Amino acid sequence: MDELVRKTRSAGLDTRDPEFRKLIAAQIAALDPEDEADAMRWIDAVSIFNDEEWIEEE
Repeated sequence: MDELVRKTRSAGLDTRDPEFRKLIAAQIAALDPEDEADAMRWIDAVSIFNDEEWIEEE
């Protein structure tokens, strides 16, 4: 975990900075719920290809 914090800091981002948190919060608030729902529907539709029980019959 410490390595991740160091990499983040070296990139110039401090995730504990109130201004950074405000920026992220604003970006999250601006997300379109329908776009998010559409993405989740797509993930659900294609998830069968990642299902370990799904086996292609020869």
